[in-house]
Amino acid sequence: MKRLLRALAVLFFLVPWIWTALTALKAEQNLQLYPEQIFPGGWPWQWNWSNLLACLQVVPMHLYTWNTAQLAMLSTVAHIVSCPLAAYALLNLPNRWQKLVWMLTLAAYVVPYPVVMLGQYLVFQKLG
Repeated sequence: MKRLLRALAVLFFLVPWIWTALTALKAEQNLQLYPEQIFPGGWPWQWNWSNLLACLQVVPMHLYTWNTAQLAMLSTVAHIVSCPLAAYALLNLPNRWQKLVWMLTLAAYVVPYPVVMLGQYLVFQKLG
């Protein structure tokens, strides 16, 4: 029973990916067919690989991927460097301030993101 549920879950998540790949490789006249046909004209049909090349000429996906990778790497390094420093500072505060700073830190986690997002938007707007 567990294997059946896992197989159904895998299919549930893979079908949109497969559908997207098959749609990307269809000829343009086959995209407008109604009702939708997974394999227009039967199987095997002509794969239209030029669609992917045309997409990469219009949208610079390699630049978007590189920017995302850089952002993820720099963010990870910044967290790895700053979190231990903050933890060390919190642990070595004098006892009378330690509880107050700890409560303020926990309170900052409770603030909803839209409140923080507004401040970030205003800062970036002023930066240009």
